[in-house]
Amino acid sequence: MKILRLFMAIFIFALIFTSCKKDTVDPDPDDPYENAVMSKGGIMYDKFWTPESGFDQSNQYMGTFTTLGNFFRCKQCHAWDGLGNAGSYISRAPKTTRPNVASLNLYQLGQTKTPQELFDALTATENRRSMSYDLSTYDPETNHEEGDKMPNLNEFFTDAEMWNIVKFMKEGMFDVSNLYDGTYPTGTATFTNIGLNGDAETGKAYYAANCAACHGADGTTLDLEGKTVGIPKEYSLPGISDEIKNVWEKAIKLFEKGGLKIKNISLPHTKYALPAYYIIAPAEASSNLARYDGVKYGYRASDNSSLDEMYEL
Repeated sequence: MKILRLFMAIFIFALIFTSCKKDTVDPDPDDPYENAVMSKGGIMYDKFWTPESGFDQSNQYMGTFTTLGNFFRCKQCHAWDGLGNAGSYISRAPKTTRPNVASLNLYQLGQTKTPQELFDALTATENRRSMSYDLSTYDPETNHEEGDKMPNLNEFFTDAEMWNIVKFMKEGMFDVSNLYDGTYPTGTATFTNIGLNGDAETGKAYYAANCAACHGADGTTLDLEGKTVGIPKEYSLPGISDEIKNVWEKAIKLFEKGGLKIKNISLPHTKYALPAYYIIAPAEASSNLARYDGVKYGYRASDNSSLDEMYEL
């Protein structure tokens, strides 16, 4: 019994120490949905071949995507609100350069299907358009059936990229009825009561106090002139990945293009961040352990003659 309780104490210590941040649940490394990136899924829904989505820029079909992109963009067929031809794209007619808008309510599908069901739908091959199909022959009047089909995503997406889209469908798309009252009569999308349930005067006051300085009184400008952004030299570390480095440099260029002043600065205490963490984390663990057995941390009863009595006290 004593040995069993000793092992139980060791087990509890290991459990609490490794999960002292009890409000944080680490994603399962084997769960592709948990490890998917919703923001990248949103970019892919709009225009998946942009560098920001992480899509392979050397993909063999890049030329097709850039010239005939509307036949591959999720947003073209399902609209920005996910409602297809029953929403904001009700009056978006097909052309020789873009297919018909779908009737599927993608938002509702994302809310009612499981992640695995959505992934299976994306990876399906039946009734899908092959990359070998000649889209230059598409005509909305006489030759549209094949061009209106969903492309076979397996020919150019990785599984991880499709899971990113699934994540966006489940967690990133939102119910636009919370934004406005909308009716979609035949051929016209009509929106009323923009800012549903909001208060216009409160909104104007908030905008004037927090937004107008950069965006102008009417919201049509982006005034960043004269403002300064500090770039800490300590954050440019040896061994940093090329992907992170490219994003970092691109952000700096965007700041400069927007009229911001770039200033190299130093945050000398950055080097103490990791040591500080390793001091704080065990302290947090020890305070959590105080309520368990009192062997090494916290209160320990003194009036006992055996291990069993110590645990009982």
